[in-house]
Amino acid sequence: MKQRALVVGSGAREAALAWRLAETHTVDALIAHENPSIVEIVHRTGGKFRVGDYCDGAQALALAKEARTNLAIVSNDAALAGGVVDSLLAGGIRTVGPSRNAAEIEWNKSFGRSLVTEFLPNLNPEFWIARTSVEIDHAICVAKEKGLAVVVKPQGLTSGRGVKVMGDHFADYAAAAAYARQVLVEHIGGSNEVIIEEKLEGVEFTVQAITDGKSLVRVPVTYDFPYRFDGDTGPGTGGMGSICGPGQIPNFLSAAEYEECLSAIETVLKALSLKGLRFNGVLNTGFFATPKGLKIMEFNARFGDPECMNILMLLETPFSSLLNGLLDGNLESTSVKFKPGACVVRYLVPREYCIAPATPQKFGIDLETVKRIGAEVFFGSAIAKEAGYITIGASRSLALATYADTLREASELIDSAIGEGVSGALDFRKDIGSEAYMEKLVAKRSRRKSH
Repeated sequence: MKQRALVVGSGAREAALAWRLAETHTVDALIAHENPSIVEIVHRTGGKFRVGDYCDGAQALALAKEARTNLAIVSNDAALAGGVVDSLLAGGIRTVGPSRNAAEIEWNKSFGRSLVTEFLPNLNPEFWIARTSVEIDHAICVAKEKGLAVVVKPQGLTSGRGVKVMGDHFADYAAAAAYARQVLVEHIGGSNEVIIEEKLEGVEFTVQAITDGKSLVRVPVTYDFPYRFDGDTGPGTGGMGSICGPGQIPNFLSAAEYEECLSAIETVLKALSLKGLRFNGVLNTGFFATPKGLKIMEFNARFGDPECMNILMLLETPFSSLLNGLLDGNLESTSVKFKPGACVVRYLVPREYCIAPATPQKFGIDLETVKRIGAEVFFGSAIAKEAGYITIGASRSLALATYADTLREASELIDSAIGEGVSGALDFRKDIGSEAYMEKLVAKRSRRKSH
């Protein structure tokens, strides 16, 4: 009899997790809406799904018990912050994902910054934690005196949409201070704190370290496209797409810098252990390669979305073997291999995404055509409707992911898949994975190094 796996969450990331689990498991799912990808996988593998609150640990545990699940995986930030992993573990379910207290490294940015200050101080940018308007004014004044542009971050979770950057979103220090006050007044992120940080100059990238809490998998580096429009313009988003490969290290990063990243993540894992915090799953660390060296931008306590899809597309080892090694605590002796090529992920979104309130929009996708071209489809905020699909809310509707020898080839496959297989009022970034973008990225890093 096949083992059963429970996926908690209903985004494209969870669809990708279900896709890989379906190779070996019957898949069950707790979802907020009937995600077409997840529903199809559940039906195909003979599993169960329930529409409910995936941040409710009691609901997750009830479904796990009913389905007699052998393992569960939680990779949604709100579910982790809500203690869903703790509920599943308390019910005797083997679960991939950190406890709520360990996930504080994501849902409490102050905690993450204090951890880096204590154990890796040279990797911290300058930062200030403000709880009052007076403290905001002090932080902005110091930054201005030092000639530092700033980034304003709500302390809690905002699905990638709360962070605003001077130069991109603020014209000056006064506007940055005004937004910081707005964060406090409106409790954006659900906290009474706001973080003001030095704006880092360089190239941002992510290392999604898969870990059992003791050792980690040497994963390929991923690069995210967080801005809404081509050329990195427009508002910040939850991520319009991401790229990875070919190989583990992109050409804008050195082998020594990659090793420094892994060493830093190992230090953070040890620090969490010293504090008595259980962490397994993915310690997803955002780095900046700057003229002053590597800096840590942020932590996520789970797979990124969309970067999860890059890793799962490239993972050559059976996903179940990786998860079992993680859960058994012997990841160090588990052989994990990745394909040598490149993966491009591109989100298709409502045209109003991150710009204006959205209304439901119908769209079509010929899954057979897209699959024939060589793209995988992972639905997000969409449902099946009248021989087609309809967007729900103003979030990301679906992701397409491709694998090829080079980024250019993978990007061209997505272009073909969208052109031949997708219809309707959806928007996307065309520069994700393009040669021109990558050339600019490498040139940007070269200029920074020379300075």
